[in-house]
Amino acid sequence: MKQIKKIDVRSYVKMLTVVGASFGLLCGIYYGIGGAIYDYFTTGLNYGSALALMAVVAMPAIGACCGFVVGLVIAPTYNAA
Repeated sequence: MKQIKKIDVRSYVKMLTVVGASFGLLCGIYYGIGGAIYDYFTTGLNYGSALALMAVVAMPAIGACCGFVVGLVIAPTYNAA
């Protein structure tokens, strides 16, 4: 089996950014639709429902930023060891 000696920082950061954004999109869709359905059946559609649906945009951005930062920390740490 081949041993990995170095990780290309740029490609690793890109990969983790895409993974974080994808995970954030899935979570945002789940949270947004779930929140809107819950509001519809309890209090009716209102500002909170719109705020829950805005999670579809915000959560991928947050996930991408977190993936970017984690990639910037992990890849150089791995290469230094």
